[in-house]
Amino acid sequence: MSKWYGSIDNRLDENKQFVKEIKVGDGVTEYLWSDRHPYEVSKVINQKHIFIREMDWERTDSNGMSDCQEYRYISNPKNNEYELRFKYNHWYKITHWTDKEGKTHRKSIKINISIGVMERYYDFSF
Repeated sequence: MSKWYGSIDNRLDENKQFVKEIKVGDGVTEYLWSDRHPYEVSKVINQKHIFIREMDWERTDSNGMSDCQEYRYISNPKNNEYELRFKYNHWYKITHWTDKEGKTHRKSIKINISIGVMERYYDFSF
């Protein structure tokens, strides 16, 4: 049995794909405990290997520290880009780095996302 954590809404939405075919420009939402972070698909190698880029965002409501939040999203090609691969029925963020000896390493980290929807949410209760 899997362990539940964070927001129930986030747990129910994560790993859903809201589009039939992933394409450049599709929205992506990363789910963290009860927060959500917006991304866009920046490159598609195939349907199981994509790159996503962080979105700039601007809050458009005037609700202060409220659960009712509205945002405007702005694409920025200078933002960080991440490589994702789909395997074992889940998306993984691939990180590459080179050590002092010049040896290249790679690490896969499971990431909870939905493709086809772009949302930002900040939980002020934490």
